[in-house]
Formats: sequence, C-alpha cells, structure tokens
Amino acid sequence: MVARIRLIPEIVAGLIMLVVLMALTDAQLAPEQAPRLWYFSLGIILYGLATSIVCVAWFRQQIERRLPFGWANRVTLLRMVMTVLLAAMVPFMNASDFAEGGEAIWSYGLIGIATCSLLLDGVDGFIARQMRQSSAFGARFDMEVDAAFILVLCLLLWRLEIAQPWVLAIGLMRYAFVTAALLLPVLNGQLAPSLRRKTICVVQVVSLIVCLHPLLNPAAAQMILGTALVLLASSFAKDIWDLLGLRQNR
Repeated sequence: MVARIRLIPEIVAGLIMLVVLMALTDAQLAPEQAPRLWYFSLGIILYGLATSIVCVAWFRQQIERRLPFGWANRVTLLRMVMTVLLAAMVPFMNASDFAEGGEAIWSYGLIGIATCSLLLDGVDGFIARQMRQSSAFGARFDMEVDAAFILVLCLLLWRLEIAQPWVLAIGLMRYAFVTAALLLPVLNGQLAPSLRRKTICVVQVVSLIVCLHPLLNPAAAQMILGTALVLLASSFAKDIWDLLGLRQNR
C-alpha cells in the first residue's frame, strides 16, 4: 500500500506535464483534423495504459527490493510523457504539414520534442549510477520507453509519407524479438552489455529524427532509413546468434 501511495504523485505530475504539453501543441494542429476532445482523450488514454504497465512493474520491484522512485525514473517518466505526446499526434497529422519549404513552422517543434527526449536518454542512467539507485525496474523502464519512442517516430514518418510502411520494421523489430522469445525461450538468455547495441540504438533515433526534417531530400531520407534498418537487423541477428551459441555451449 505504501508503494502505491508513493507512486501516485509521480503519475499525477506526469499527467499534468502531458496535459500542459498537449495544450501547447493543440493550437498548432488544424481544428478540422484534430478535434480538441479526441486529441486530449487519446493522449490521456495512452498515458493511462503506459502508467498501468509501469505500476505493475513498480509493485513487483517493491516486493523484491524497496527503493524510492528516484530522479532517474522521473527523467524516464518525462521521456515517456514526450513519447505519449508524439503518439497522440500521429492520427491527426498529414503530409501537407511537412510540405517542402517548411510551411508548417510547428514541425520544428515536433523535431525539438523528439530531440529533447533523445538528449535525456542518457541522463536517467547517469543519475541512477551517481545516486546509487540503479535497479532492474529502472533499466527495463528505460528500455521500454526507448522502444516505444522509436516505434512512434516510425509511425510519424509513415503517417507523414516520408517513408513507406517498411519503416515500421525499425520500430517493430524489438517487439518481434520479444514475441519470438515466447516461442523460443533460449532468446530470453542474458546478453552481456554491448557498446555496439547502444550505439546502434542511438543511430536509429538520430536517423529517424533527421528524416522528420521537412527540408530533407526524400531520396536521402530513404537512404538514411534503409541504412538504419540494415544496421538494426544485423544487430538483432548478432544477438540471436550469440544466444543460440550460449545454449550450445552449455
């Protein structure tokens, strides 16, 4: 019960931040495309679903190891709020908003939000290490927000017709891996920390954000996204190979 009460202020603070950000961006979306009620409703529903998953994971941690929510997780929560904000925008956007010449000034605000989330990605881990608040919950929380953030960026690129549906493979690849692990338990094995894995993750996010720029040449965007997809696929292939090798060595 104490753990639940402790988490309530964090969730409420995140909801307030989301509503404020949605209020600031709502005026930039065309009324006929994004009725205010639908936009806010979608954002709140997505936030509710996300926080429900966070709460379940948090309560499990409290049973095993009692830790404060901490500033590191608060930073990750802020990144989750930004991800939900971008996700709520997806249905209410169209390609004309990113017309050549940058007619929609607010598009740079969209890129700014995504960039802020990227810059905060390494902050939560740094704070956790400095304050000695590292936990399995925090690491998983950070990883899941990263995965959702990448998927949302892919959805934006597809919705804005910057890329064909194949771009969704970048955002869905991790979820496909998780699904495969349900059928092949060997894929649930523990992998050693990898600089290669972290670097490619950052490359994915940077590539997706760069391709959101309205002045980027379409051919260049396709090349960047194609390269990002190949790098990600090769990284997953390497991890799968290593996991299968660990089973054979046992």
